[in-house]
Amino acid sequence: WVARHEGRVVGIVHYLFHASTWAPHACYLQDLFVDETLRGQGIAAALIERVAQVSRERGASRLYWLTQEDNARA
Repeated sequence: WVARHEGRVVGIVHYLFHASTWAPHACYLQDLFVDETLRGQGIAAALIERVAQVSRERGASRLYWLTQEDNARA
């Protein structure tokens, strides 16, 4: 998915579904990026919520995202 602001792409999210040992469907949020000049305005939250919505619709037992320990904002 992408987020647009004034006609330009300002955020992206990549995700994928996969099987796991405990459930047939899990969702991994692979990448999330928002233009630095527009951070803090809810764009990332909206992208994450969209992935969460799709995960619920597909019956995923888990939605997860891994990020570096020093990325406090994420």
